[in-house]
Amino acid sequence: LDEIGTCAAFETVQVQAQVSGQIVGRHFKDGQDVKKGDLLFSIDPRPYQASLDSAKADLLLAQQNLQRQETLKAKGVIATQDLETARSTEMRDQALVDAAQVNLDFTQIRSPIDGRAGLHQVDVGNTVAPGTNSAILVTIDNLDPIYTDFTIAEPDIPLVRRYLGGSDLKVLTDAAGAGLS
Repeated sequence: LDEIGTCAAFETVQVQAQVSGQIVGRHFKDGQDVKKGDLLFSIDPRPYQASLDSAKADLLLAQQNLQRQETLKAKGVIATQDLETARSTEMRDQALVDAAQVNLDFTQIRSPIDGRAGLHQVDVGNTVAPGTNSAILVTIDNLDPIYTDFTIAEPDIPLVRRYLGGSDLKVLTDAAGAGLS
């Protein structure tokens, strides 16, 4: 039987920015096969690097203050509350460093799956922001395996049922006539 059908990707991911900023690099060509982890876009990292550097400086001060408070507590010259406040400040500043590092890492937009990149939706110089409908930068389709949907004419159903579940039923998808590869 020859039937007409449509092919659908096994996986489709719409890649979006997770931080705001200006696109400073596009690192793929439309239609290119990409691997999971390949760099797709770069967002200007400078503001995020500055935030990370600032958070690291605050953490360093908090760590030094905590050491002083621990020394003074061992000598019995400060209240326990002062030491607990210093510990809390150090923990908060560590969390701020971790968050700033995550945001800096998000300036490098990488492919989440193996697949084929579609048409890019933004160019170098565009500003992007997370959470907007226009934030889709590119769509990646995993085409291996690929699904094929087709319908069978009602008069042919008994023939298909006769072979269904047996080793003689084979389905061949041929996209060559459609100009696909």
